[in-house]
Amino acid sequence: DTSTIVENGEVKVNKMIVQNGVNHHEEKHMNGNRKVPNQGFFGVLLDYDNVSRPDQVIPADSYTTSTPGDYVKLRVSSRGVSSEPPISVPGLLNRTVARYPDATALATKKADGKWHKITYKQYQERVRTVAKAFIKLGLEKCHSVCILGFNSEQWYIADLAAIHAGGYAAGIYTTNSADACYHCLVSSRANIVAVQDKKQLDKILSVRDKLPLLKAIVQWEGTVDTSVQEMGAKETDSQLNNILKSIAVNECCTLVYTVVDIYTTLSNAIPVFFAQPDALKGSLVETLKEVRPTRFLGVPRVWEKMYEKIMAVGAKGGTIKRAMAKWAREQGLNHHLARIKGQQGTSFGYKMAKSIVFSKVHESLGLDKCTTFVTAAAPLFSLDSAGELLEGTETMFGGSVSPNGPGEIRMRGRHVFMGYLDDDVKTRDAVDDEGWLLSGDIGRAKVNPESGVPTDELDTETKGW
Repeated sequence: DTSTIVENGEVKVNKMIVQNGVNHHEEKHMNGNRKVPNQGFFGVLLDYDNVSRPDQVIPADSYTTSTPGDYVKLRVSSRGVSSEPPISVPGLLNRTVARYPDATALATKKADGKWHKITYKQYQERVRTVAKAFIKLGLEKCHSVCILGFNSEQWYIADLAAIHAGGYAAGIYTTNSADACYHCLVSSRANIVAVQDKKQLDKILSVRDKLPLLKAIVQWEGTVDTSVQEMGAKETDSQLNNILKSIAVNECCTLVYTVVDIYTTLSNAIPVFFAQPDALKGSLVETLKEVRPTRFLGVPRVWEKMYEKIMAVGAKGGTIKRAMAKWAREQGLNHHLARIKGQQGTSFGYKMAKSIVFSKVHESLGLDKCTTFVTAAAPLFSLDSAGELLEGTETMFGGSVSPNGPGEIRMRGRHVFMGYLDDDVKTRDAVDDEGWLLSGDIGRAKVNPESGVPTDELDTETKGW
């Protein structure tokens, strides 16, 4: 429904209406002093006085910046994911809450052994409460809340609360040394750092005297987390709402020192079940058996841990079981090698192995309902391919006389970052003036040998020069 004016692939005007800095459309039908939203918002009544101006796009001159508080130009394609109207993180949360208010957002296994869940509506309420606490603690615009701890409900809430309060969200690896944490805190201009426990707190305290911008340290395990919630609950909404009204979709909201993956689940109302801190020491499989995901993505180390567990269990089996397991592995390997070569169909042996052996392995790992298993960026069957050219993105080959390469792979689109904060040199080294991200990898487009037309895949020849 949103109305976005695009000129030459750039957003010029964005007319999305925002309530408390979040996107939704309303009809001008009054009910007392309230508006009734249009269909699709589950009958939630919104205060008319809280409706603010659009989730705005501020005019900008460049696709990149290293300056805090600066804005960048946005590209919108005619098709694909990049044709979606731009939306802020608060807008994304509010849209999901409007559509699925009672859907499970976050689930944590507590000491009582039970899964404690909060809905998307409760998620937003807690984010707003913590955001008000961050404002009270002195978080300023263009300064960050650094988050140092294991994946948890508090981690997610702190991230979104920092953005709602007008600051930057900046996660830090729990394995970072005190010096590495200091680098993150200084370069992100941190006003607040949220830590999980005393172990992480001690790292910050050891460098505290060198952090003049740091105003508060919040520890979320124990009673301190409760006190932050209470602090935010005592504050009115007015200051938070004013900040949300000023947020633009083409300004910075997060600084990436780790990975950014929490917004994907947010956009699709996917429930997040948090694994235990000792997940890779054996508890992950128990968590999977309780949650039973339908799709599972794991980095290679996760699959290696599962493999080690399977092999350890298999070693304890009798001669017949070990022989069956070996036969099944061979059937599975041959089946997938055939798929890589482009062969279609499924052998009878693989079907038998899947029914007799693999199904039991999946069940023992909590993956009996899983239909998709991923450990890479895309389901590729060609071993000499670096990936597909994605709709809504542009790719070129720098330094090549042919448009199909070989040359340096360069990418352009809304997926390319704004730049490095306070580091114009590194920003210019990474992205040129026309917005091309310089990968440093040599590649070429795969060309159909019969037609000479490029396919949708890339080959890489040399990495990391």
